[in-house]
Amino acid sequence: NLLIVANMTVMKKNCHLTLDDPHKYLTLKSDEIHIWRASSDLLSTEIERLEQSLSDDELKRAYRFVFMKDRNRFIAGRGILRAILGLYLKKEPGQLRFYYSLNGKPELIGENSDEELNFNVSYSNYHILYAVSLNRRIGVDIEFIHPDFADEQIVKGFFSIQEADKFLSLPKKIRKEAFFTCWTRKEAYLKATGKGITSGMDQFVVSLIPGEPAELIPIKINPEETSNFWLEDLNMGQGYKAALAVEGSRCKIKYRQC
Repeated sequence: NLLIVANMTVMKKNCHLTLDDPHKYLTLKSDEIHIWRASSDLLSTEIERLEQSLSDDELKRAYRFVFMKDRNRFIAGRGILRAILGLYLKKEPGQLRFYYSLNGKPELIGENSDEELNFNVSYSNYHILYAVSLNRRIGVDIEFIHPDFADEQIVKGFFSIQEADKFLSLPKKIRKEAFFTCWTRKEAYLKATGKGITSGMDQFVVSLIPGEPAELIPIKINPEETSNFWLEDLNMGQGYKAALAVEGSRCKIKYRQC
């Protein structure tokens, strides 16, 4: 994600994902994508409850954070992820085990059989966005629209030539929105493939004009792989941009709130 710090006031609230819920188990169909929205700004009692489900390596990672807000953000994000996945896998959150790709993307160990549960997570300020799918690689990104990041140097350094030219041709009043439209679409795709931004954000092109349909266009990387993914913008409310990248044919998107 972009390293963004923004002043936001968020009402403290409890996350209602608990295994005591009579409707605790969920079914995910192969033609569905579930998008979960959550907040990391939780009551201390809720942070403590979520912390109990974390593994030793997750706890070590959490307590390496110097500031309490960053520590709580990590605990909330990982604890809620475990709770969500447990709803689909019919498992206690603490029973789940993860391994990490070279780019740090977490994946489940030993939980999948014929159908593979895939997921991805993105953070921005107190907002956490989770995407869950079956048998499809998936990536999601959410960003706070911060004007300081929508400048020409970042565009020229990370976007493709085609995207940079398009961006610079736009009226200045819509450049900020165009920048984050482009960034979230590109990062969602890179997260879906597991490549990460260091593999080259300039190796493919996405549409970026606000209101224009999300489109993924290969230019250098494997065009067959790129053509097998589709993009979708997610409406996260004023002040934010978010996008989803999914492998395979288009399918239904369902929103859930934690």
